[in-house]
Amino acid sequence: MFTVIGVVADSRPLPRGTSGPMLYFPLGNPADPLTVILRAGGDPARMAPAIRRAMAEFDSNVPLFGEVTPLDLREQQIKQERLLSTLLICFGAFALLLCCLGIYGLLAYNVSRRTSEIGLHMALGAQRFDVLRMIVGESLTSIGIGLGLGIAVAFALSRFVESMLFGVSRPDPLIISAAIVLFLTIASLAAALPALRASRIDPLKALRYE
Repeated sequence: MFTVIGVVADSRPLPRGTSGPMLYFPLGNPADPLTVILRAGGDPARMAPAIRRAMAEFDSNVPLFGEVTPLDLREQQIKQERLLSTLLICFGAFALLLCCLGIYGLLAYNVSRRTSEIGLHMALGAQRFDVLRMIVGESLTSIGIGLGLGIAVAFALSRFVESMLFGVSRPDPLIISAAIVLFLTIASLAAALPALRASRIDPLKALRYE
């Protein structure tokens, strides 16, 4: 039989946990470890010596151990999540670099193989800007299809990512927008630079280019 003396809000004991009702009971066995939570007006770390002296004056036989500030406690609880997020960032950055290099190399190679085609367009009277617009437009179309599929997969895997990382609930629109701009920029450069070089070649030489 217990007497209810107050009502407290729901609490989340761990960062990755969910909020739920909490029950607080009076101290039972005096030999059990006791956690004391104190609110400090300034830096909690600087208050630790004063708290030790106050506890020693109250009862010098009570051992004190495990003093920790809320920030340190939070860092300890999210250490695994922080390590996992750091690894994901490193692997993600490496994968992004590989994607950029792969996109640039593939598009540049495909455009360079179309030198004869570009020369034919130039010989038939096409302007350099028209050739560049055609090549870049075709390249961006293929990249756009890939980006659309990638974004769809990212949204589909958002639940899986949410279960692994604390505080991640859905794909970040800013990150997705930045990735789209980066890939489109890489694709534009990869297509425009070889096309620009090919358009400067004499059409007769370009037609004989292998």
